[in-house]
Order: sequence, then structure tokens, then C-alpha cells
Amino acid sequence: MEHRRNLRMILAILGISFYCYYISLIGNRGFRKTVTKYGSSLRVTPSSQRHQSYAAHEQERKGTSGAKETECTIYVAPSSLKGNPGYGIFTTRNVWKGEKILGGPDGVAIPVEGYDQLDVPKGDLKKQWIQLWDPYWWGRGVPDHVAFEAGPDIVDFQIGFGYLPNHHCELSSLNPGYPQDTPYEDSLANRFESPGAGAFSYNIGREFSSTRDVKAGEELFMSYGYCKHGSGPGWTNDVYMPAEFNVASDIIWNRIGPHANESFHFDGSGNVVLEDSVVGNDTATVKAKLVKELLPETKEQVQRLAAAPLTREDLPKYLASKRGVNPRTPEWIRENGMCLETLVARKSTLPHAGQGAFARFSIKKGSIVTMAPVLHIMDKDVLALYEGQTESEAEEGNDDDYEGDSVDKEGTKGDGDKNSGSEDGESVDRNHPRQVGTQLLLNYCFSNPHSTVLLCPATNAVLVNHCSKRKQQCGPNGPNADYRWSSGWDPTSDEWRRQSLEELATKSFRGLSFEIYALRDIAPGEEVFIDYGEAWEQAWEEHVRQWKPRSVPKNWISAKEANEMNDEPILEDLLVGTKLVEEGATTTFGDHPYLMTGCVYWTTDMDYDEVFENATATLYSNNKKNNIDDMLKTFSDDGSRYEYPNNKGYASHEDGLHWPCSVVYQETGNDKDYDDDDSYQDTYVVQIQPNPTYPGVDDIPWVRNGLPRLLRHFPRSSIRYFVKPYASDQHLPGVFRQPIGMRDDLFPEQWKNIPDSK
Repeated sequence: MEHRRNLRMILAILGISFYCYYISLIGNRGFRKTVTKYGSSLRVTPSSQRHQSYAAHEQERKGTSGAKETECTIYVAPSSLKGNPGYGIFTTRNVWKGEKILGGPDGVAIPVEGYDQLDVPKGDLKKQWIQLWDPYWWGRGVPDHVAFEAGPDIVDFQIGFGYLPNHHCELSSLNPGYPQDTPYEDSLANRFESPGAGAFSYNIGREFSSTRDVKAGEELFMSYGYCKHGSGPGWTNDVYMPAEFNVASDIIWNRIGPHANESFHFDGSGNVVLEDSVVGNDTATVKAKLVKELLPETKEQVQRLAAAPLTREDLPKYLASKRGVNPRTPEWIRENGMCLETLVARKSTLPHAGQGAFARFSIKKGSIVTMAPVLHIMDKDVLALYEGQTESEAEEGNDDDYEGDSVDKEGTKGDGDKNSGSEDGESVDRNHPRQVGTQLLLNYCFSNPHSTVLLCPATNAVLVNHCSKRKQQCGPNGPNADYRWSSGWDPTSDEWRRQSLEELATKSFRGLSFEIYALRDIAPGEEVFIDYGEAWEQAWEEHVRQWKPRSVPKNWISAKEANEMNDEPILEDLLVGTKLVEEGATTTFGDHPYLMTGCVYWTTDMDYDEVFENATATLYSNNKKNNIDDMLKTFSDDGSRYEYPNNKGYASHEDGLHWPCSVVYQETGNDKDYDDDDSYQDTYVVQIQPNPTYPGVDDIPWVRNGLPRLLRHFPRSSIRYFVKPYASDQHLPGVFRQPIGMRDDLFPEQWKNIPDSK
């Protein structure tokens, strides 16, 4: 499981994913036997000259980028990587280190759960879907509020900016952080009052910032974490890695650096002559062929290197930007690219709709509002969710307060999402798994009623909500935009939609694209709408008609509201108290119907201490004289070290930083502590619970032996509220599931594999 999770990372390329190889097109040249010598040295420029003063830097940051608020500066255009026929993201403005790339968080993140659950109906088709989509969603870098939502086999489909950047280890410039305000917006819909609750994702998209200064015209890259050969998918063996850049830099520096002890040699034509022994043979970490491609090939290139104001530390990035990348200008990008920041995400003007897409700039009638590359799914049935545990476990916290489903126990809703139910909580029949829902992803995909195929956009196009001239939900003029196939900017899409369904099924990468275009002039700040079709409209109206309000449980509070009170004591119904700990309970989170607590935690030597190796759960649970004081003396240590890195809070956390935890009680300044320090206030005693996403968690002694992992002096600021597994609105019975309808005149006739019903 963990091996698969670690291999999953977005390969966010609009072209063929295997073409992410950034291999230089310049190969080795032949040379004559006549050899001359050339020696020189790189100029070493003082750092005071190489970097602007802070004041000058800030002045340029504020006023000389040349970009206006009403001007697009982030584009999608053909990638600058040599050998890559796909697309990449570019900036036409200077972007400074730490600066936000977009005006706010990117689009929306859609959780996909149960991807490892393949022993289900149509499991072969589901495996095909997983293999196709695996390079495009985030399997690591999954925020903890997503990881806790539905068990360890959950991934994050981050559309828009999170899907598009190409990979590069040396030129990486993007930091995919989380929104500072709230990454999980479960107040977008009230589950007790809104029929739209659970029909859209509450996970706000990432907030990308720059990790270095980027010049106008550069492509924006992101490292996927694969910076060693063989560390990921097969393509990692064929791309430049830091090891090649470093070996090539050493060879160059030793020949034309300030303390050069060797020289480059040239033949009579001015080509570099380099013995194979200089580069050496392939090793597990270095590919000789790739090193050679990075070295200068001509006398002119050597002279250019010698004249460049570089240090040894600068050389790897210099080689990456000069040898493997085609230079672009802002003018070229504007002419050949499409704006990626036309739409921004805000709360929709429609009720029950969640976020909507709003125009950032003026959009003329007939022009493209946004591009929409789409990933295909051959059979929509693979989005069915089946029981992975007993019904009582899966629906814990969901139906005690529910006052009526929008379907009966054997009924269907939307596009056939079944919610049949086991009434006695018996274990799952693995041979005949019971469907308990449908992936939320279905609501973001296009479908035609005559086909099993789904087409799922991967940009902010998914934020565009429904409005029709029939019902005029957005006003008497109806929708202000429409969708169509890409208008020539994606040649692969033109070719693919002429192919048969059988040919489409053989594709292992993305190759189709839509575009949203304006039906009339759209003003800045105006919400964009398209018509989802009459079938979708009827399904929504039927859902609203059957939906019934739910009663509000005692002490109900959303995760967003709870986390906004991070300076206040932990909620009383999430304090487990000492009795349960003394009795040996190891997995309790208090009495809240919706929330649980997670604590910042990482393993230390204490987790493997002999006190946990030698004790047993039987000894612990059978000790009738257990009391919290004795247990703290035996099993606890100081938890004050567990703080967010750099004190930046949740927005900067790495996946897996939070472990489920039980908050036992709040310490006070008068408490007698076990290290005779009574100065702690606003701290807690907590019991850490096993984290199912942590590799090898079952081998940790206190987990293996069923013993309590207690921490004293744990900071309140390091405790966060999360939604309990399977308790989110998206897991409520009767939630709306229905794909966007795609018109017959646009859907390829040869893909229609469902006959008309008689």
C-alpha cells in the first residue's frame, strides 16, 4: 500500500505523460583527430554584485514587473522542455521568491477514495481507470484533512494549477501550500438545511507560491519528488537528475573555473573533444549519456560559459536552463498560449452550489473563457463505492441525526447511485460487495446518456455552475457561456475524438480537451454559467423534492468553525478524561458526533523504548490499580517539542504530520508535574493513536503491544480538529450524484455504446 502511495504523484502534463523527458535534442558530435587546447576561467562575481539590495528588490517587486491587475500573466503554452511536445505553465511577469502565483487558492481539490479496492464488480475496468489517472492525481502530498476523510487509500485530484506544471528538479519554482484561511470549507453548505450538502468538494485548492525568483518568460516547474534515477515511474531513468547536473558542473569547473587544473580540447572544427573516461560509465545514480548532453560541445559554448558571471553553485541551474530548455519570451507566450487565470473561485451566487467560477478580466463574446483538458473514464460504473467494512463502521456518525433519505433502502438517485443498507451491521460479503455510494468525482464529469464514457475536466472549468434558459436560475438571459471541443489548440484531441471506443480504451494518458467559450460579453466579477442539460436539471429537482431537513445534534459545530477557535480550549465533548485511559481504551475520540482531534506528531526514540517493548497490553489492561498518575510516569514523556515547523501552522504541514489523538485533559499552572515543572499552561495531556498512513505503523512497539502513547505539556496550538472518517457530508446517505450532461451533437457517435431503452 505505502509503496503505491509513494509512487503516486502528479505528472501534470497536457501532452503525453511519458514525454515529460526533458532530454536535450543536441547529441554528441563527431570530431577530427587534430586537437587544440583551450583554457580559461569563469569569472567569480561577488555576491554583493550578483544580488540586488533588499530595498531595490522590494521596489522592483512592487512596481516594475510590467503587469497590470487587469492583465493576464499566467499562461498555458507549449512546454519549453526540449523533447516534450506537451504543454507547460509560464509567467509573463517577474515572480519573486515567496510571491503567490495566482490571486488566491487554486480551484478545488476532489478526493478520490477506495482506489485500491479492486475486488469489486468491473474491477478490471476500475484498474484501467486507476492506471490512466495515476500520473495525474496526488497520492503523496495529500493534506491530512483529506487523508483522514476515508481511510488510507485516498488520493487528491487537484485540478487546475495542481494538475498542469511539468516536473524539474533543478528548475523547480513552485511550492504547493495550503490556503492560510481554511483549506477545508465545510460551511459552504449546511447539511441540516441544504440539499446541496455533500454534492461538491469542500477541499479548497492549493495556494502556489514561488520558491525562487522567476523571470518573465520562464516556465514554472514543480518537483514531483523524483530526483534520483529509479525513484519513481520508468521515465525517471531517462531524464536529467541533480546527479548529472553536478557531475557535468564538476567537469566544467575543473576546466574553466578560477582554479582549473585541466582544459577543454577541440578538434579542427572547434568541436569539444572529450575522452569517455572523463564522464565515466553509467552508475545507479548517474547516466553517462545525460552528462555528455549537458557539457559544452563547441569552442563558442565554452567561451560563453567562461564569460558568464557564475559560481560553482550556480552551474547546475545554469546548465538546466541553457541546455535542456528552449527560451521563451513574454510576447511569444501571449501569442502561443492561453490565459490560465481568467477564472477565480468564489462562493457561487446560486444557493446550494458551493463555489463558482467568476471572471477576473473582461471576456469578449465568442472568446475562450478557459481551456479544459479532460481525462476519460471508459465506464462510469467504476466510480461506485462499495463496503470496505461493516455498515455500522462506515456510517458511524451519519444517520443518527438523519430524518429521512432522498431514496428508500433499495432505491436509486441521480445517475444510479445506490444506497442500499445492511440493517444489522453484519460483515461485508466479499464475493458480493454492496454499493454504498458513488465517488464525488462523478459530479464534475461530462457524460452522455447513450454511453458509459465519462469525460472529466482538469482545470477551473469544473467550477462553472449550471444555469439554463428553461429555468433561468441565473437570470432571464440564461447562461453566459457554453462548452465545445477544443478549437485547434490541442491537435491530439482532434485526432482522438475520431477514433473508436476500442481505440480510446487503449490510451494510457490524457489526450482530449474541451473549452468554455463566452456566449456574450462577460464583465469582470461576473459568475460564469453553462447549461448542464435537461436531464441533469430534472435529476436535481427530483433530489430537492425528496430531500428532507435533518435535525441538528447537540453541540454541533463545523470543522472550519472549530479550527477558527484555535486560541480557545479544546471542545468539552472531545475531552476523553482519565477514566477511559485508565481502563485501557486506545481508540476513543470523545463524544462529538462529527469531529475528532489530530495532533502534530512524529516518531522518536521514545516510541521504541524498552518500556513499550517489554510491556504487554494484557498486563496493562489487567492491572486494576491503573491510575493516570502511574500511567503518566510509566508511559509518557514531554510533548512540548511537537510544534508546526517554523511556526507556520497547518497551511505549511506535510502529509502525515498529524496523528489521530485523544485529548485526555487540560493541564493548569497548578498541576504537579512529573519533572517538577509547574509552569505549563494552555497545554494538554494527549494520547497518540496509530496513524494508518504511516509506513510500518504496526511495527511500532506501543502499537504492536496495544499500549498507551501519552504526552504531557502538549501545546494547544498543535491540536487540530478533523472530520471523523466517513462522517463528512460527502458520505451522507442520499447525497446528490449526477454527471454533467453532454449534448448528442457534440458526443462522438461511435462512442455511444448504450442502446436506447424501449
